[in-house]
Amino acid sequence: MKDRRQFQRFTADVLDMLGRSVFAKAARILDMSVGGVLVNTGIKLNKGKKCILRVRKEGSVLDLESVVVWSSLYENPEASGSDLVPPYKTGLKFTDISRATAKKITRFIESHAQAIDRQEVQTKLSGYRMNVRVQIQAPEKIMLIFHEGFRIKNLSLGGMLTESNEPLDVGETLLLKILRSRTNTINVLGKVTSCIEVKEHDSQHYDIGIAFIKMSRKDKELLRELMCLLETMCCIAPSNYENE
Repeated sequence: MKDRRQFQRFTADVLDMLGRSVFAKAARILDMSVGGVLVNTGIKLNKGKKCILRVRKEGSVLDLESVVVWSSLYENPEASGSDLVPPYKTGLKFTDISRATAKKITRFIESHAQAIDRQEVQTKLSGYRMNVRVQIQAPEKIMLIFHEGFRIKNLSLGGMLTESNEPLDVGETLLLKILRSRTNTINVLGKVTSCIEVKEHDSQHYDIGIAFIKMSRKDKELLRELMCLLETMCCIAPSNYENE
């Protein structure tokens, strides 16, 4: 079958190229303290992963730097018998909390505490006690923002084939960084076009095809320079190698 791809693809293995994707996933707060929060998420996050809990309220944004303490399946009796993948409960610990941030968290908890005496909540939180948890009803948009790394297997001006430990949904749009060095990155908006599970011995990963849909002129020039380098190194990928 004739290869009808628009752009020449190059294998990136010789440069050991890595990338990073930025994810923003919806979450629901179950309970909260000044020191951390329990959220309901649609995905499992590994212990130790750094993320940002973003709360939007009345035109303002509260970003809380956090680290995952634990994550497990959320056993919700109402979801029994559902065909949907069960969501997860994830415990987050807030990091680098300033006094001003602690006040903002306290005000948020006080205004969103479930139907209990507000004065009781204020008493519990007096002095910014870090571990006093309060059940929350938060209708505002809550997002978890985090990064995932991946290895770039082949690359073209139109997209790339990556190797990741986590699957992605076809059609999902991602903010991506191609890491040429610590100080030299290419930023691009991409769309997942394929996700194939690959099993090797006792391990598995996912080959994920991504099409580039938007990048700045500067980033496009950086990508062209990288393509020229790979071409000079004779890193042309096989024509039957699945990609974006």
